[in-house]
Amino acid sequence: MPEPARTTLILGCGYTGSVLAQRLAFAGRPVIGTTRSVEQASVIKSRGAEAVLLDAADGLKPLYRLRGKVGAVVCCIPPTVERDGAYVDATADLVRHFSREGLEAFVYDSSTSVYGDKGGGVVHEDTEC
Repeated sequence: MPEPARTTLILGCGYTGSVLAQRLAFAGRPVIGTTRSVEQASVIKSRGAEAVLLDAADGLKPLYRLRGKVGAVVCCIPPTVERDGAYVDATADLVRHFSREGLEAFVYDSSTSVYGDKGGGVVHEDTEC
């Protein structure tokens, strides 16, 4: 009997993460998406994925129950977050957390939000942040 597919965890499951979650879920892969809002949790669930409320600024405690279940992580949250009045490297925290999990992949997905609202204008590598 084949081993069940391990879960894909999408951290910061906003617009892009929700599209990915839906594609993976419809392909039969178990998916969990994290979000800071109850409203977005409903969107994640409507895409066929499980939703977990998580604000990386508060730490990773909500992820502890997933140990041993996650096969791939797609990280859509900023690399640094403010925690207790100081900026911490959230990506490093996540890599440490999952380093012993035997992941198939850890993918960091950047964001165009660093460019601000360009009113539909084109953004490219030379655009000032």
